[in-house]
Amino acid sequence: MTTESEFDPIFVHASPRSGSTYFFSVLRRNHSLLCFNEAIIDGKHDLTRFRKARQKNITRFNGSQTWDVNHHFLDREDFEEFLDAWDAVMHLCPKFPAFQDYLPPNGVLSGGLSAYLSALMKYARSQGKRPVFCEINSRGRAGALRGAFGGFHIAQYRDPFSQFGSFFRAVVEAGFWGFLAFPVTELGASGTHPLYRLVPEAWRAPLIPWLAESRAQHWASDAQYFATVASPRPEIIEKVFRWHLFSWVLTNLAAISYSDFSLDIDKIYDDANYRASVIDNLALKIGGAPNLSDSKKFV
Repeated sequence: MTTESEFDPIFVHASPRSGSTYFFSVLRRNHSLLCFNEAIIDGKHDLTRFRKARQKNITRFNGSQTWDVNHHFLDREDFEEFLDAWDAVMHLCPKFPAFQDYLPPNGVLSGGLSAYLSALMKYARSQGKRPVFCEINSRGRAGALRGAFGGFHIAQYRDPFSQFGSFFRAVVEAGFWGFLAFPVTELGASGTHPLYRLVPEAWRAPLIPWLAESRAQHWASDAQYFATVASPRPEIIEKVFRWHLFSWVLTNLAAISYSDFSLDIDKIYDDANYRASVIDNLALKIGGAPNLSDSKKFV
């Protein structure tokens, strides 16, 4: 399952609200690594947006402003590495890579995404660092990414029930529906793939076109998925939870099948022996023991 690669990258295959940003922050502390958080995500090519976001939130890192409690551990923006690499790499970033070929046809990574990730790896190596990709849109691509780049792969997951509760927390606290829409979008955008055809027909997610060529068509499809989970009909919450469980099982299965290490983010906090085992095992693979001393129970 391992392919030789000049880049020797590390891939973390996670999902939203699974502690993925925390684990990115843990790996980021290792100065031999150059960690990119969510390279495979829509809108990553928009330099103006990221520069504005950095300026808007600059006070949150000097202690003068309280910010999202879920990401209190960050000491700088999680997109700083992309800004540093921008001129050399980001012109190659696909516009809508999140769910376009999320389950790659024939298991082969798209040319555009492959060129973009290769460029990020080359940039990391030019800085004398090993490239790391902490992703929430890569579980379905784990096999294709391994085939294209080799490397060390980690499948990271969280208890599905607490994760679903965290989806709702974002709605209640911030009015953000994106996390609830994630599973149905994931299942629907690749609904014709054999893996997702395992879902019984009566329980399958809506199959809506997910096109990268047309910006208007892309965001129209995105809005339809949001509308699906935001419906006031009483049976919708049952469907949303069911889609979440199907998404959790199938895509984690895909990621674990092609990964070298499985990481239970909840167990890191709950079980000291497991935490010590994770530290020992990862130390051999990433060039230093990860510091998990500030791990907390995710809510």
